[in-house]
This record gives sequence, C-alpha cells and structure tokens, in this order.
Amino acid sequence: MRSLKDEAEFSAMRKEFKDTIRSLGEPDLVARLTQEVFMSHPIPHWVKSREGKMIALNQAYTDLFGITLEEYINHYDNEVWDSNTAAKYSANDQQAVERGVMRATIEIIKDDKPMKLDVVKWTIRCCGQVFIAGKCHG
Repeated sequence: MRSLKDEAEFSAMRKEFKDTIRSLGEPDLVARLTQEVFMSHPIPHWVKSREGKMIALNQAYTDLFGITLEEYINHYDNEVWDSNTAAKYSANDQQAVERGVMRATIEIIKDDKPMKLDVVKWTIRCCGQVFIAGKCHG
C-alpha cells in the first residue's frame, strides 16, 4: 500500500503528465499512448470485466497462448478454455475481486512442453465499474 506521501507525489506526477500532454495539443494522445504501451508490451497483459468477460489482451498474450483477439475478446474463459482451466482462471479472477490482488503460479503446455507462469491479477476501478487486470511471465 502506498503511503500518503506517495499518494501526494503520485497525484503531482499525474498532474504534470496531464499538463505536458495538454501542451502538445493532442487531446487523444494519452489514450493512444496507453493503448500502444498495452498492446506492444512484451509481457502478456489482459483486462476482463468483473464478470470475467475478456475486454482486452495484448500481442504478447496472443503469442504465448496461441489465441487470436477475435477468439477471446467478448468471451468468457469457459468459452475458450477446457473446463478445468476455465474454472481455475475464474476462481483466480474472483480472488482478485475479493482481495484487490491475486498471485498464483499456473502451468500451461507450450510447444508440447509444460511451462510455469507467475500470474498477478488486480482490480481496476474506472468509470464506476470494476475490472480485473492481469499479467503473467515465465
């Protein structure tokens, strides 16, 4: 948890960032930059609705799991993965919602070999809604 001093510093940095972006005269720049950072990040990231519907995932995720955006976006885990995998992912999502953050190690099969991944999921509150964000790395 961040301290009050950290919160004040974070708020000041956020204001400075917003002021810098405004000075560039590009109103959509922050959204575009954020999207590009998310999509191009070399570590798999994703965002789901509180109910577990996939909203966004990046290229690293699709490369790692061998799934396309079209196959997963707007779908639930049980529509994409086998029932055991989907149940584990959903349980981890609910842990993140209940606790604010969840950490786990999962095993997947990649190129016919088992691979362990460290997974972190956390909640994001935005526009009056709760979302589940996550990342994983091996």
